[in-house]
Amino acid sequence: MKDLASLGLDDTCVQVYRLLAGRPAVTRAQLHARAPAALRPRLDRVLSTLMGVGLVTINQAEPPAYAPVAPDLALDSLVAVKAGALAASQQAAADLASRYQERFGRCGPGLVVESVEGVAAVRRRVEQLYLLARDEVRRLDTGVEPTLRPAAGVGHRVVLQAAPTSGPGDPGVRLVAAVPVRLVLCDQRFALVGTASDRMLLVRQSALIRALGALFEAAWQEAYPRPGEEPTAEERHILELLSTGATDETIGRRLGASTRTVRRRIHELMGRIGVTTRLQLGLEASRRGWV
Repeated sequence: MKDLASLGLDDTCVQVYRLLAGRPAVTRAQLHARAPAALRPRLDRVLSTLMGVGLVTINQAEPPAYAPVAPDLALDSLVAVKAGALAASQQAAADLASRYQERFGRCGPGLVVESVEGVAAVRRRVEQLYLLARDEVRRLDTGVEPTLRPAAGVGHRVVLQAAPTSGPGDPGVRLVAAVPVRLVLCDQRFALVGTASDRMLLVRQSALIRALGALFEAAWQEAYPRPGEEPTAEERHILELLSTGATDETIGRRLGASTRTVRRRIHELMGRIGVTTRLQLGLEASRRGWV
């Protein structure tokens, strides 16, 4: 019964439930006597919480007695209730978003643009987009390399305006002499775009999102990787074998390495140049003249 805080159950609730578990119904006085001294002042509140979530019942005897309910039954039903509440909250959020859209107007079919002003407000929006991303965050920026990272498994590519002498860093970062605009793209759903750090526009799903995505991809193709990202001789050999259609097992035999090692090397190469599929790896390696 760990990690139940999201269901409204803290450690004291778990303690009291354990005092009840495996015993016949007990009165409040009996439970009070068994409870640790630090827990006794909170006993009534905890019993109320446990009854509220269905983990404890009270009978009509005199005096009343408390009895535990099987946790799988009680918690499964509670999770279902919480899931229903979450679905209702999501619907409410969608309704509010629709009303917000109607209130502040449209700039075209399905397009809503919100002005974000102030350095702190812009920073909060950027952080929100990183948290919301499910597939990939793409970014055009000036200055230093961003310290924000999306969740594990979410792609992250950055085209950064920086001098060619910039040292090695995140393999998903490329360099360019000048970025056309500051941009943060969250999947195909949101974009934050502007030319100043204290004033940007938040754009929701629209044709403009696709256009901004195309702008990023063009900048990504034109940008160059950081120094120090050239493949080793062995990595070039792997790329050459991949380009011929060789399987991981065949590559392993040619290198004298296990299939697992070959897959790890390929994964490392993909991560280094910021791609997510082997097809993209082959195309990018060819573009860079590695094969």
